Amino acid sequence: MAADGAAAVEVLRAELARAKEQARFSNAAAEKASAELKAEQAARCQCEERISTMALELKDATIQCKFLEKDNKTREANLDKALQEAREAWSESRAAREEIRQAGEIAAGKPFLLQTKFDDPKYAPLNQMWSSPDTFLDLPKSVSDATQFFQGQEGRDAEKLFWSQFNAPTRPLPLSDKMVAVAELHRLSGLAMRSVIDHLWPKGPKPDSYFGLVQQILGAVP
Repeated sequence: MAADGAAAVEVLRAELARAKEQARFSNAAAEKASAELKAEQAARCQCEERISTMALELKDATIQCKFLEKDNKTREANLDKALQEAREAWSESRAAREEIRQAGEIAAGKPFLLQTKFDDPKYAPLNQMWSSPDTFLDLPKSVSDATQFFQGQEGRDAEKLFWSQFNAPTRPLPLSDKMVAVAELHRLSGLAMRSVIDHLWPKGPKPDSYFGLVQQILGAVP
């Protein structure tokens, strides 16, 4: 009986040792599983943070892209506007240069070309018709006559001073001075024709344009 009891104790001890060994393996497996779970959770947190960061970066990139698109549209609109203004400025400059050229020819006594459209063939007959020289546009002679006319009048100091600056110049008059003299002659001719109309038709209708003036004078001539 004592031998059987000792054998039973040994069996229990062996089973207890196996149980302890299994418990140790189970604890090691549990610790390993816990460590792996923590590592997985940490990796998941990092992934979520990365996803959140990428989402913010994508949102910022989208906003920046929209801003750049709007800025590009504004730049394109400004560029189109600048190009249009440049074309208009070039056209105005071309017209101004043509006017200055024709004004210089007028001041020099050359025929005036009525260039309504630049290089347009259909206006060629019109240009040819109106290219005859102005009979009275002899600027030096007009300046001399005006100087002599006002020289013998009292109270016309302004007119005397004005015409004296063009009389017998020591150098050729610049285009600006010539145009000033031509403009003053144009004004005086208008006043002279108004005086003629008042004398010829003191109670009649008065023309309000040069074309009407020409028609009224021609109508009075047989």
